[in-house]
This record gives sequence, C-alpha cells and structure tokens, in this order.
Amino acid sequence: MSDKQVSVIENLMALEKPFSAQNTFGLTFASECLFAKQQIMKQDFTLQAAANNTTALRNAILNVAAIGISLNPALAHCYLVPRSPGKGQPAQICLDISYRGLIKLATDAGSVEWAKAVLVYEGDDFKWRGPAEQPHHEADVFDASRIDASNPLNKLKGGYCLAKLTSGGYMVDVMTAAEILEVRNTSKAKDGPWAGPW
Repeated sequence: MSDKQVSVIENLMALEKPFSAQNTFGLTFASECLFAKQQIMKQDFTLQAAANNTTALRNAILNVAAIGISLNPALAHCYLVPRSPGKGQPAQICLDISYRGLIKLATDAGSVEWAKAVLVYEGDDFKWRGPAEQPHHEADVFDASRIDASNPLNKLKGGYCLAKLTSGGYMVDVMTAAEILEVRNTSKAKDGPWAGPW
C-alpha cells in the first residue's frame, strides 16, 4: 500500500466521530468508509485528489452523513468525484448526487411518491399534455431498430421525467435531445479521467 493510500485511509478513519454526529439517517460509518475507499482507490487521479485536499474529502464524507445518502455502489445514489475548482487548480473530491439519489431525497422528504426518467426515440408515439398531466407515450421497446446500439443517442428525440406527487397529481418536465446533449457537453465528468454519469 502506498503512502498516499495509507494517508487517505487514515483521514477517512478519523471521520468516524464527526460522521456519527451528523448521521441521523441510520447510515453505518464502517460501510460508508468502505464504499469511499473503493471509489477513491479505483483510479490514481481520484486518489491524488483525495490526498491533496483532505478538507474537501472530509466535507464530501460528512455531506453523506448530513443528507443521508449512501455511497453504496449497488444503489448508485452518489459518487466521490475528483473535480478541479478552477482552471489550473488541482482536483479535489466532491460529492456528486445521481438522479437516483435526487429521487431518493425527494421521496424521503415526502415530496413525491416516485419519479422516472424516460427517453423518447424516433418512431415513438409521444404527445405532450402539459406539466401536470402524464404524457401519452407508446413505443415498441422490443423493436431492435428503435435504438442504434452503436450510437444510442443517434435516434434520440428527447426525454421526460414523470413524478407522481404525494397529492395524487403528476409533474412532468421534458427536454429535447439537443438540451440533453448540451447538459452532457457541459459536464465536467464527460471527458475527464473519471468517467462519471452526466
């Protein structure tokens, strides 16, 4: 084990008391520490970022406890991502919450019962009915020509997120394919050494 790895592990282990003080959601420090180590040790770039800025690493881990969202890779709720705060500045560890994590936070808060993101492809029968009505969307999801396996974004028209509110109504937000690609193209993780979700 390298000196950097030992240093990062020691810094993580030192967070047990502050983690426990922040944790009102029943997360287990030992498990979250293990998940953090797995993510950090996966790539040299991530390890370097964690070793170079222990304050950012500390903040990311304590944010896990404060908001009650796990680093468990099977849940895919959030990630420890190396990111530069500015041009020419060294990368530091940031806590990135995935769309699954955002849905968990919304359902835990009682804002929505569930939410689902759905993509719309050429040939789908899609009709927008407004921001508070479920859209009409019919598609043959088993049609092999619906999605271009070599380039899944090739036939993409757009997408929408449908959320069922606890009041019984719905909330719908749509994005065109161009808007989805614009988000991808502005993502700091798109071309970086950490191939993260955009």
